[in-house]
Amino acid sequence: MWRVVTQDVKLGDVDLEAGSLVMIRFDAANRDAIRFPEGERFDVCRHNANHHLSFGYGTHFCLGATLARKEIAIAYKHLLLRLQNIRLAEENYQCSPNILMRGLKYLYIEFDKLA
Repeated sequence: MWRVVTQDVKLGDVDLEAGSLVMIRFDAANRDAIRFPEGERFDVCRHNANHHLSFGYGTHFCLGATLARKEIAIAYKHLLLRLQNIRLAEENYQCSPNILMRGLKYLYIEFDKLA
């Protein structure tokens, strides 16, 4: 969402002048330290993961969200039938630079072979 700054303001350590154009990012809300402690850390077991804004909210809710969730549920079901003890191989992962969406460049995992 693009917005115009209406008055001079300091945001964090950045001075914004009235009339400046800023982009407000939904995914930045998912890193709010008050709501998501350690929001930058990849944690698939986060207790409040369902409070994220990745698919938008209200009238701006993503039309494809239901399909995306169904696709990932099916993929995980089949993956979990074949692998056990899935874990991050290393905590070091990297995001692709993108102004619109945040995505992983790579994510290395390890798992145990099924008996």
